[in-house]
This record gives sequence, structure tokens and C-alpha cells, in this order.
Amino acid sequence: MLHTQYRCHPYISQVSNSLFYNNVLRNGITVEDRDPVMDELPALCFYNVSDGLEINDRDGSFYNDKEAQFIMFLIEVLVDRDVDPDRIGVISLYKSQMYKITNLLGSN
Repeated sequence: MLHTQYRCHPYISQVSNSLFYNNVLRNGITVEDRDPVMDELPALCFYNVSDGLEINDRDGSFYNDKEAQFIMFLIEVLVDRDVDPDRIGVISLYKSQMYKITNLLGSN
């Protein structure tokens, strides 16, 4: 099992640490080691898309078209503000949602 992570911003690693590592995962980097993508944005954002509908895929995974479209909107805003696309990350806990977002990214 992983004991120390060096890739993620510490705020992001808190999510996986809580969900999958029983809070024993340590950060090998500090918040100061990771420059913000934009000064006015936190390293980790959660948004409530109130009119979305969660669909259960036949694989047992879930997706939400409205959330996927909202993510595309956010990515477009960041790119329009000259954020390097290589610095943008989207975390999805559902494989079907990842496929939806990937397909939308591919069509744009």
C-alpha cells in the first residue's frame, strides 16, 4: 500500500486519503510546493449541479450529463483565461462519468 504521495496537491490527497487509505497516507509535498493554477481558485473545488440526473449505467457505474457539461464549461473558462490545459485535472469516482467527460473533451 502507498504510504507517502508526492503527486497530488495535499488538499486533493485528503479525499483519497479519507476514502481509500483510512487517513494513514502522508504527503511528501506541502501546499507551498504546488503553485495555484489561478490565484483566485482553490486547489480543489466541489460544485453542486442541482438540475443534474444521476444515471446508473449497465456496468453498475454512474454518470450525470449535466455535471459533465458543467465540467466542460469550467475547463473552457480556464483555457480562455490562458490556463495551460496540462495543468487542469478532473477527478471522477465513476468510470462512466469519466467516459462522458473524455468524450466531451474529444469532441471539442
